[in-house]
Amino acid sequence: MSDLASVVRQSRAGLITLVTTITVGGLAYWGVTGLEQNVALELSTFQTREAGENAKLNEKNAELGFLKSNFTRFETLRGSGLAGNADREGWAETLLKVHKNKALPDTLSYTLLVPVPVPGIEPSPTVAPAQAHDMTLTLDSIHEGELFEFLSSYEQQVRGRFRVQSCQLSSPSSKGLNASCILRFFNQPLTPPLAAPST
Repeated sequence: MSDLASVVRQSRAGLITLVTTITVGGLAYWGVTGLEQNVALELSTFQTREAGENAKLNEKNAELGFLKSNFTRFETLRGSGLAGNADREGWAETLLKVHKNKALPDTLSYTLLVPVPVPGIEPSPTVAPAQAHDMTLTLDSIHEGELFEFLSSYEQQVRGRFRVQSCQLSSPSSKGLNASCILRFFNQPLTPPLAAPST
C-alpha cells in the first residue's frame, strides 16, 4: 500500500468532515443568498408601496390645504345664501317686511316660481346643478324712485343674491305707475343630485 493511500485512509474521517462542512457551507450560502434576494424584493415592494402612499398623502394634504385656504370664502358664500339650501321662505318674508317698512301702497303681489337649473352649465353626477329662482312681483301706484329704493333696500336685507331680470312700467297716472318685475335669485345646492332609479 502506498503512502498516499495510507494517508487517505487515516484522514478519511477528517476528509468526510471537510466535505460535509463545505457542502453545508455551500447550502448555507445559497440559502442566505436566496433569503437576501427575497428580503431585497420585499423591501423594494414595500418602498414602492410606501412611495405610492406618500404620493396619495401629499395629494390629500394639497386638497386639505386648498380647502383650508378657501374655507372662509365658502363660508361667505354660504352666509350670503349663494351656497346651501335656498332660503325661499326668507326671500318672501323679507320682501313683505321691506314693503311694509317703506310704507308703500298695499298693492304688492308676488309669486316665487319653481327653481330651474341655470342654463348653460353641464350637469354633473356628483354636484347638484346651480339653480335659478324667479320671483315675479307687481306693484301698482308706485313712483320710479320708490321702486328703485324698494329694490335696493330689498337687495341689502335679503339673504341671497338676485338680479333684476326685467321690469316693465305701465299705466302712468297721478298716483304713480304699475310695475311688473322679475327678480332672479341664484343658488348652488350642496347636496349631490339624486341617482336615477335603475330599471
